[in-house]
Amino acid sequence: MSVEIHLIPYAQTFALPKDFIRQKLVGSLWADALELDPDAKEIQMTNLAVNPKALVCLVNLSEGKEPTKHEPDLAEAGRYLNLDRLIAYSDPLYDKVLSERIEPELLDKMAREGHVPLLKYLIQDQHLIGDLRPFLKTAFLYGQQGIAKLLLDTFPAYRAEALSLAVQPSLYDMVPLVLTYPDINLLESQSLLEVVRQGTNLRLALILKAILERGQEGEFRAMKIRIETDTKYQRYVAQPEQSLLLAMYLRAIQHMRIHCLSLLTRMFPLNSEEEPIMRAAFVAEERDFLYATRRGR
Repeated sequence: MSVEIHLIPYAQTFALPKDFIRQKLVGSLWADALELDPDAKEIQMTNLAVNPKALVCLVNLSEGKEPTKHEPDLAEAGRYLNLDRLIAYSDPLYDKVLSERIEPELLDKMAREGHVPLLKYLIQDQHLIGDLRPFLKTAFLYGQQGIAKLLLDTFPAYRAEALSLAVQPSLYDMVPLVLTYPDINLLESQSLLEVVRQGTNLRLALILKAILERGQEGEFRAMKIRIETDTKYQRYVAQPEQSLLLAMYLRAIQHMRIHCLSLLTRMFPLNSEEEPIMRAAFVAEERDFLYATRRGR
């Protein structure tokens, strides 16, 4: 059974199978309309953005035929109807997808420039085989949140390394996106320690706060990591295996990250066993700091 799409500004009518709309145009304006009224026989469109070229494309698609070249006039209709596929067909890189083998260089270009609908089309239609994690890294590097979200949504396994990608210098704007996923690996120890190490201002401390708020104190205290120590630090770290929480404290003290230290103290106070280690570390580092200051005079 079909529904008639009336393009009022163009005085043209097209018929699309309802099953095609429900199955292939999921999330579109029309799919939502049919969900509200499954027995609808017609849909009237008054917006000029939904043009005859877009309907011809969709009628052909319902018959298994895709465009043979990119069509710029489909982009506006795609945005209005919430149809990423139409936007993908409007992308000039669509011609390369049709005429060339899909090489890593092309995918890297999509990730760098944010060709989200086209990459989504390639993934959904199974044109891509293999590991796309290198392009997730590219998306993070170039701040392409749309590409990063598409890959993290589609491939949950990629989330394991998302936090470590987001805490690289100049990439902190990606942290809020990463933290929207409930299964993100908050105990990625090197990522947390790197945030503390770089925490030279209040903004970085707030990023650390956002990460810590997603976890539980017990998790950070239960996880043990090896703290690499030199001769100086061996004075107050007797055991190389310490909790991730204590490791963050020590890193903050070592690099004089006052904002991060204050944050950790407020959120996760140290217990009676950890407190002496922290105090000893602070004293040692303070001595070194005063010594360095004296030498600079």
